[in-house]
Amino acid sequence: LRLKNYPDLTLPPPDPRFTAQIKDLLGREADRYGIAVLDVTDPENPRYAEHRSEVDHNPGSIGKLVVAIGVFQALANIYPDDIAARQYVLRASMIKADDFIQTDHHKVPLWNADTGKMRYRPIRIGDTANFYTYLDWMLSASSNAAASMVIRELMLLVHFGKNYPVTEAEIDAFFRDTPKRELSDLLLRALQDPLTRNGFDTDLLRQGGFFTWRGKQRVPGTSSRANARILVQFLLRLEQG
Repeated sequence: LRLKNYPDLTLPPPDPRFTAQIKDLLGREADRYGIAVLDVTDPENPRYAEHRSEVDHNPGSIGKLVVAIGVFQALANIYPDDIAARQYVLRASMIKADDFIQTDHHKVPLWNADTGKMRYRPIRIGDTANFYTYLDWMLSASSNAAASMVIRELMLLVHFGKNYPVTEAEIDAFFRDTPKRELSDLLLRALQDPLTRNGFDTDLLRQGGFFTWRGKQRVPGTSSRANARILVQFLLRLEQG
């Protein structure tokens, strides 16, 4: 984290010359984009450029960052003074893919310890890996199937707290027997409360639901949104710790 010593750093006013340089890179299609750039090469004198930075977009896979915020905030809520416990949950909790993954074409890396080789394919029902691995599949491979499984686990984390992880039978019963309205409320609370807690306006940045059609069918959500400026603000907060 490169900006932990600059906790009060905020986005400065846009630099007209820097903004013109960034806009020129986009050429004739500049008005099809929303872009924001924060240069913190010298944290004492940051430079900021933006072009149509407040134009609302469906964030697509950017929303997976919001899911990650939810997971880490949920762990911090459950284990506020025990980082080792948070790490243990991510390392020891095994996630078995179910129909929430349907459907996705993104391939993920699968290590075969017997052959010492890596292969790549989409996640299949029954694929089992720890929480860390599913987070990696969600973020590095941008797997929608992995993201939907992580959202499922996030809901379970928020609901069961220190009793997480729970058995497959408990997971099936929870999603089968809980009314959809309650599941939707839990989904939005799990995804949006961490943003509010960390100073973000969910009218500007939010992930509204699952990344797969089956996930959306089982737990209805809401719309997703983001813009370039709010994303740069998120990256700044991340660097500040």
